[in-house]
Amino acid sequence: PGTTGAQFLKIGAGARPLAMGEAFTGLADDINAIYWNPAGLNQITEKEISAMHIIWFEDISLNNLAYCQRALQGTVAGAFKLLSAGQIEKIDKYGNALSESYRPYDVALTLSYASRVSGYPVGANFKLIHSRIEDETAIAVALDLGGMYEGLNIYGHNVQIGAAIQNLGIGPKFIKKRYPLPLTIKIGVAGHYNENLTLTGDMNLPLDNRLSAHLGAEYTYRLNRMSLISRMGYKTTTVSDLELFSGLSLGMGFQYLSYRIDYSWVRYGVLGNTHQVSFLAKF
Repeated sequence: PGTTGAQFLKIGAGARPLAMGEAFTGLADDINAIYWNPAGLNQITEKEISAMHIIWFEDISLNNLAYCQRALQGTVAGAFKLLSAGQIEKIDKYGNALSESYRPYDVALTLSYASRVSGYPVGANFKLIHSRIEDETAIAVALDLGGMYEGLNIYGHNVQIGAAIQNLGIGPKFIKKRYPLPLTIKIGVAGHYNENLTLTGDMNLPLDNRLSAHLGAEYTYRLNRMSLISRMGYKTTTVSDLELFSGLSLGMGFQYLSYRIDYSWVRYGVLGNTHQVSFLAKF
């Protein structure tokens, strides 16, 4: 841990997947697939747009804006992610406070394309990454690849499998040292128990950390044109470093016609709780 650069790339997009324990690789059935598994964009039939805001630790915040539509015999999409760490007071090499401050930030611009090859959904992301710390800047480029297998039927339930490799590429270089990107391999499964209940599970293997397991559940209660959605999840990513309940996440959603608002609450033990809100529209 701590040996790779551009760590903000690990922060997931969409309050829905985050509430489900970040177990979304095998499901990836909305615009959030851009981050979790670009092959999932093949499941989208309409234009979709989403916006997300995350209240992270201290003064850190993250915003994400994404759009996708059917085009070029497949689906094209784009996303813009901005992480701001707030104002940091400058000190000299002796620890004395200076009357200046700076605001570090990270930006990622993602272009996505998904289609079917021999009937199988595949997708790819190209990412351009820009980071700034005080007066120093760094540029990186990365590639994500994803695939899915649909149509499995297990005990009468529809199941699909997804896999993705994230952040292949050239890492950021600050001054004289270049840092590798946080390469991650994800494998996930999603099953629809009935028309209301969806269960998901992922296994993640990052370059700079241990293997982690992720579990998620989503239940939808439909009432005419509205839907009320409850979600929960659990991940083992931080359990050994923080506490048992640091892997817990909860969330809810409200959908009216083609508009959906999602909220998630994710616990990080002694570090505190984080809150995510996202909005999605289809048209």
